[in-house]
Amino acid sequence: MEYRSRGALIESLIGNEIEWIPPDLFKGTNIKILALSRNNIQQFPGDPLGNMPNLWFLGLNDNEIKVISKSHLNYLASSPLTHLNISHNKINYIQPGALSQLKQLKILELHNNEFDEIPQGTFNQIGSLLHIDLHKNKLESLTANSFTYLPKIITLRLHSQTPKMTNVQYNAFHNISHVLENLWISDNALKTFPHPALSEETWTALKNIYAEDNLITNPALYGIEHFSKSMGYTAKTRAQAHMPFDTLKTVERLYVVKP
Repeated sequence: MEYRSRGALIESLIGNEIEWIPPDLFKGTNIKILALSRNNIQQFPGDPLGNMPNLWFLGLNDNEIKVISKSHLNYLASSPLTHLNISHNKINYIQPGALSQLKQLKILELHNNEFDEIPQGTFNQIGSLLHIDLHKNKLESLTANSFTYLPKIITLRLHSQTPKMTNVQYNAFHNISHVLENLWISDNALKTFPHPALSEETWTALKNIYAEDNLITNPALYGIEHFSKSMGYTAKTRAQAHMPFDTLKTVERLYVVKP
C-alpha cells in the first residue's frame, strides 16, 4: 500500500477490506479527517497514525479491533484529536491511562462493542472529554470508579446493554457530579433507580436522566443491590437515612416508565 496525497485534508478508505496499515503511511501528512471504517482491521493502528499534526477526527468504526493499549494511543498524544469513533468493533478492554493521553479528545464513541466491565482508570482524567457513548456493550454491572475525574464531561450514554445492566454500584462515579448534564441508563434491567450512585455526591449540573424501559416500579426506592454483599449493613443503614432525589435538585427531566 502506498499513500501519495500528502496534501489532502480529508482521506476516506471506507470499505476496502483493509486488514493492516503499514507504519509511517500517514505520518507527516496534513490530514484532518481520516475515515478507516468498515474494514477488517484487527489491531489499533497506532504507529501509522503518529506524527499527524492536524488530525482531529479518526473513524475506525466497524472493524475487528479487540484491545487498545497505552502504546497504541501514545502515537496520537501530540495530535489535536477531538473526535474518536471506534464503535462497532469487538473491543473489550482499553488499558487504564490510555485515553488520558488524548488531551484534546472531546467525543468518544464506543457503542456496539464488547465491554463487560470497566477497569478502574479507564475513564479517568480525560481532561477535555465531553461525550462518552457506551450503549450496546455487555455491562451488566457498573463497578467501582468506572467514571472518575472527568472535568468537562456533559453526556454519558450507558443504555441498552446486552445482556441488560442490573446494577450501578454506589461508587461507580466520582468527581463528575459538578459537570455531567445528561445520563442515559434506559433500556436495561435495573430494578431500582440508582440512588446509591447518585447520592454519594451532590449533582449540581445534572439536567436530564433517562431511566425508562427498566424494571423500576418505585423510583423513590433505595436498592441495596447496588452494593456488594459484604456491604449489607452499610447498604441498609444508608437506605434508612436516604432522602429520595435530595442530591438531584437540578434535574429538569427524569424519565422512569414501568415497562
